[in-house]
Amino acid sequence: MSGAVGQRIPQEIGTREIGRAALSVHVDEGVQYKLGDITFDHNKALADVNALRGVFPINEGDVFSREKIATGLENLRKIYRGFGFINFTSIPNAKFDDEEELIHVDIDCDEGKQFYLSDINVLGLDDHASKDVVNGFLLKPEEVYNQRLVELSLKHLSVPQSSRFRIYQLQRDEKAGTAAITISFGHCLVE
Repeated sequence: MSGAVGQRIPQEIGTREIGRAALSVHVDEGVQYKLGDITFDHNKALADVNALRGVFPINEGDVFSREKIATGLENLRKIYRGFGFINFTSIPNAKFDDEEELIHVDIDCDEGKQFYLSDINVLGLDDHASKDVVNGFLLKPEEVYNQRLVELSLKHLSVPQSSRFRIYQLQRDEKAGTAAITISFGHCLVE
């Protein structure tokens, strides 16, 4: 019977053998890269590079962190959605400078079309309660779609106690550049 290096295998059934093994491993971590800079391409609607750069929680010269770049990309998506760019995507391209031990990140922005809110539909409530929900919404039809205002509105919905928010859907009309929100409610069982 054979075992892994440094491991002792009992030779007899029913016999316990306790042993110790020492293992020494050399790890070469390689070069620790730092962030060089972050640049943006195709960011026409939001041209303020300093504002875009400010949403990344990492500074030039900091040890490079993929997680912090990912957080910045998510923050960037939220900002664009706040200006109606529902389909915004970004692709980071890393350029390694081995001599300076830096990583430069160029972010290719695909802004897409700017959307406007076309309508707010409420299902599962009576007419009066539905109107209250629509009137209490922070975003109004014909305004530039803003995901943050939608989230705040949904968080602070004023509805009868017997109802509860179930789901909201966003229906996009790509050609018209509009988005309609449908909010569905269901009735709670009173205990």
